[in-house]
Amino acid sequence: MTTQRLPFPVPDERVHLFVDSYADMHDLVEDLVVPDGVPEAAATVLRTARELLRQSYYCYEFSTVAVMHSLIAVEIVLRDRIPDAGKKPLHGLIKQGYLPSSSVRGAAREPVTAPTIASLVSRTYW
Repeated sequence: MTTQRLPFPVPDERVHLFVDSYADMHDLVEDLVVPDGVPEAAATVLRTARELLRQSYYCYEFSTVAVMHSLIAVEIVLRDRIPDAGKKPLHGLIKQGYLPSSSVRGAAREPVTAPTIASLVSRTYW
């Protein structure tokens, strides 16, 4: 039985819009530190997101996965810090002052999940 070896990764040409070399990716992510007091599950997710972003030098699509992964960490923290956050619609969290009303626009009745947070981020910032 022969073993097929995968080729060494080649830099994605789109990444050169942001950095010149893989070493520059270290500089890009060095400030993305996990804050103290974050639940371990969220910290693990954030570290994985940071590494995905760094590896996007070779696969640009990893940057999108890294963003979604970081939103999962936001969900974990919200569920950890806010009682019943996974069961409450977003408008309940807004009334309690956990989220700004300007960030919701149309998703106020959705539960706190990573896809809902992603939807809010995309509507708020794009």
